[in-house]
Amino acid sequence: MKKKIAFIGAGHACLQMIKLYEFSNDFEVELICDKNYNAPAIEYARKNNIKTVREISDINNYEIDFLVELTGKNQLVMEAIREHIPKEVSVIDSHGADMFFSLFSIMWKDKSNETIEILDDATKKLHKYFKDFYEIQNTISLLSINASIEAKRAGEAGAGFSAIARAIKDLVNQSEQTSNDCFSELKNLEEIKSNMLKHDKNFLNSDN
Repeated sequence: MKKKIAFIGAGHACLQMIKLYEFSNDFEVELICDKNYNAPAIEYARKNNIKTVREISDINNYEIDFLVELTGKNQLVMEAIREHIPKEVSVIDSHGADMFFSLFSIMWKDKSNETIEILDDATKKLHKYFKDFYEIQNTISLLSINASIEAKRAGEAGAGFSAIARAIKDLVNQSEQTSNDCFSELKNLEEIKSNMLKHDKNFLNSDN
């Protein structure tokens, strides 16, 4: 089960962290707390169905495992955290959050690059396989046409040729459908790779 995180302070730093946590298998953003409902992370939260609250005391209405403070250890905020947040909730201050963000960014970047390289290698190999497959398919199609021609020339004696020609034609039709389905999946892989490259370039841009 994923650990639930709440943020206090919805500025650009919060927005950057939310975007990183979207790729985590271990954590999910439960809510964001900020009095300013026009703050960047609050606007992002509204668009992405992330809960928001204005008061620190309201955080108690939700089950969270971690609380990340991103206000620069504001004294009033820290006092409110001590007053309203249960001790079993792990509190990470802004300095700890900055360090974690840097480490997580590096890890995400390395993993992203590795995944993109794997996808790139796989799509290149698949393109080669498809090229070979199409050549084989064209050869079989020509055999089907030749068999049909020979069957017509032979008349009744070519009945066997005719049956073979029909069987080959059916095989060609089936292989065409299969190749089209496979090619569609290849396009999906290429789209995933393209989206990862795009997100890798922009995910730290807090204006997006």
